[in-house]
Amino acid sequence: MRLILDSKFTCFTSAHECTQFIRGELYFYLDSLLTLHMSIEPSDLPGIVEFVRLCFELLLTWMEVFTKYQEAFKESQQNPHLFCVDLPAAISMCCFELVELLGKTWGLCVRARTFFTHFKS
Repeated sequence: MRLILDSKFTCFTSAHECTQFIRGELYFYLDSLLTLHMSIEPSDLPGIVEFVRLCFELLLTWMEVFTKYQEAFKESQQNPHLFCVDLPAAISMCCFELVELLGKTWGLCVRARTFFTHFKS
C-alpha cells in the first residue's frame, strides 16, 4: 500500500494489476480483518488500526488524483467493462470499492459491525 500511496496510483502497470489489488487483495484483507473477529486477539488491534489508517490514506490519495482520471471515469460510464483493460479507467473506477471499504471501517455492514461490538472499549 505504501508504494501505491507514494506513487499516487502510478505504480500499477496494468488495469488488471490495479483491479486485482483494489477489488481483490485489499478488499479481502480489510474484510477479513473486520469480519473474522473470532480469530483476532485484542493485541492484534493496533495492527488492524494501522491498516485501516492506510486504507483511509489510500482513499484520500485517490480523491486527490481523481481529477486526472475524470475523463476515463466518463468513458467508463459509457463502456462499463473498460476498467478491465484500461489503466486510467481502472484507477478511476476504484471509487466503489474504496467507498465500500470506508463503510466497513465505520461498521456500516452487518459483518463489520459485529467486529465493533465484539471489541467494545
